[in-house]
Amino acid sequence: MIIVDTEGDCPTCGHDVLNEIEGSCLTCRCPSCGWEVATTSPTLFPPILQDETSYEVLVLKNLSPSRAHYKLLSRLSGKNYLELKELLAGGELSLFKGRAPKVLLLKTELERGKVAFRINPEFNYSDSDASNNALAQETTPAYRRTCLTKDDLGSNQELYDFLNERFYRDYLLIVDDHLSEKMDMEFEAGGIILNIICEKMEKAGVGLEDIKWLINNHGEKAARYMAMKSDFYREPDGGEDAVINLPPDRSFPVGHLVEYFLILKKPEELPSFLQSCRMPYARRYAKEILKMFDDVQQA
Repeated sequence: MIIVDTEGDCPTCGHDVLNEIEGSCLTCRCPSCGWEVATTSPTLFPPILQDETSYEVLVLKNLSPSRAHYKLLSRLSGKNYLELKELLAGGELSLFKGRAPKVLLLKTELERGKVAFRINPEFNYSDSDASNNALAQETTPAYRRTCLTKDDLGSNQELYDFLNERFYRDYLLIVDDHLSEKMDMEFEAGGIILNIICEKMEKAGVGLEDIKWLINNHGEKAARYMAMKSDFYREPDGGEDAVINLPPDRSFPVGHLVEYFLILKKPEELPSFLQSCRMPYARRYAKEILKMFDDVQQA
């Protein structure tokens, strides 16, 4: 099943709707009020959305990838420079196994980045295959951004829906205005990152309603706090550790909002929260972010 974020509005509450595509069945669902409608007409879908083949994208062995290649592969795979260097020197890197829409997205990215790769079994789709009728033309930009499956999401569906709400997307624009390194609004955090965020929220005792309240009441200050943290902890590219800075994705603000909420509402719980997250040098980090918080309040 493929979950597709669209720009359409729910006719009941006006919230952004999500499409769930499985074979030739399309269900439009509102994550806010529960409204939904389904269709099973197979003529609505291009072959790529009906293809249930499991493909594997393999990046070919490369002893001397360029810096641009490392950045692209790190973004697509979630692996760091040292992991990629070892994997690419040792043989082919398995980048993804799964359905055709996500494979097409990766194929396009790798071709644009001039990274050598192959797909097994043979993959014969191109961008035109994803937009050969009216419905596909409407949904293609969204599904190329959003190809997480139900298995990817697991218990993180509620967080995923929140990250795609218009309310949250509008807030991302405010955050982006304050950041030195602009956000990658189209790149989607994978299931592992969503798991980390959910675990962090659980340890802090902070829910999505708390995050929404914080955005509504302290969103501007919280955005300045994120920008201050980002600049303070950012390391320059290169150096002995071959640092590669990637632009923040859509999930970036949530972890910072959890911290901000704790400092604002439950500051006495901050030390134990940082320790539960196994934060290196937790006491020093707490002192640093508390000073940033105070600076934002006084600005």
